[in-house]
Amino acid sequence: MLNGADQWSESNPLNVISVWFEGRPAQLQADLASLISTILPELVPSDVEAAALDEAAFFFRRALRAEGEPLLLAARAEALSAAIDLIFLQRSTQEAWLLYRDCLEHFREENLAAGKKAAASLLQTMIDGIPARSALWISEARRWRLLRSQEALEHLPRTGVQLRAAAER
Repeated sequence: MLNGADQWSESNPLNVISVWFEGRPAQLQADLASLISTILPELVPSDVEAAALDEAAFFFRRALRAEGEPLLLAARAEALSAAIDLIFLQRSTQEAWLLYRDCLEHFREENLAAGKKAAASLLQTMIDGIPARSALWISEARRWRLLRSQEALEHLPRTGVQLRAAAER
């Protein structure tokens, strides 16, 4: 096939991301889709309301479909992978979660001082959820890094052979 399209069907990175995404907990799927919509609005519309996180996940799943030219699909897979890398970078350590908690506590205190008890209560609920959320995100970040390293190892030998063959021509 032209431009390596036959190889694309063998190891479709969008399919790898899709299988990984579908295996994640629903809340993580919704969070990822929402965050990706802010990073890559051309793939996942960012005008999806916060209450419609299922809609964001729908658009993300649509972006994962392997329809189109192989070069564009490869670019989409790389863009989505880079966005997921960035998202996990900010959520993969206890230090990052401690900083997040400190910010929420600061906002909670400001709201209490301003007499905004409902907002302060919402912030406290978010603070209370940090231990479970941080454990989930840190665990999933490890899984994502493992997937990315396995993907790189799978493509490395083939790419090396292709580069040697091209250099010998």
